[in-house]
Amino acid sequence: MIGAAVAIAALQAAAPAAPPPVYVVFFEVAGSGAATTAVVREVRDPRLGRDAPPVPLAVPASFVDAARRRFAAQADRSPERRFIYLFLDPENPADPDVDPRRPGIPKGTPLAPLKPGESLVLHREGDGWRVASRGPADAVPMDRVATIVSRGLVDGSMAQPGTIPPRKAGEPPDRIPAPPDAVRFTARAPAAGHTLLVVENGFGRPLAYRATLTRPGAAEERTSVCGVAAGRAAFEHWAYDVAGLSIHLPELTDDAAKLACH
Repeated sequence: MIGAAVAIAALQAAAPAAPPPVYVVFFEVAGSGAATTAVVREVRDPRLGRDAPPVPLAVPASFVDAARRRFAAQADRSPERRFIYLFLDPENPADPDVDPRRPGIPKGTPLAPLKPGESLVLHREGDGWRVASRGPADAVPMDRVATIVSRGLVDGSMAQPGTIPPRKAGEPPDRIPAPPDAVRFTARAPAAGHTLLVVENGFGRPLAYRATLTRPGAAEERTSVCGVAAGRAAFEHWAYDVAGLSIHLPELTDDAAKLACH
């Protein structure tokens, strides 16, 4: 099947000495929105090599249902028939967003979606992460760029894209004093129909991560985010209301590909 060798080769290239206990599941997807259908066409075990035949694995119904909801939420997809692969972790069969090519938060760490006005602080613990705190956002200033965006959304003074006006008296400095050796994610709603995610990286290495969001009354969907430089703060903006934001697979890395917006 087209894409099988690519998916398996990428997984094998990034795998540690012990093979990852995951499978590559290929779906035939058709339709869009509520009419989306997703049928499992084959399952591959990357531990057997790219030329091995499909394996007779029964894919859990919870994984198929979650995958179909994810495909249905991708409004940019064509309603025509297409083939899409996802990674199946048998220990976490209801999660269609598993990506074993990147390390992340250990299984079992509670990461309920952040609502606007809430913060999540993560500390390193061994090779993974620990939730140090979550709750109402602290009354700390956002970085200057986010402040400009917030003001512009309210009074229409948004600068031209790609430009940052000089700092005005009383505005916060360009940098947020990020928590030392911690990462803080803060969701904010500066105006109706707009959502911000402020990310403060208190480590000496750049931070890569992924995020999903849920719009009011809609299914969870992936969203594009960018890496955060060492010791700096960054923000993401969505021009619509968001009910919840979930953080996935945070990683301290110098890999430019992982830090690129995706």
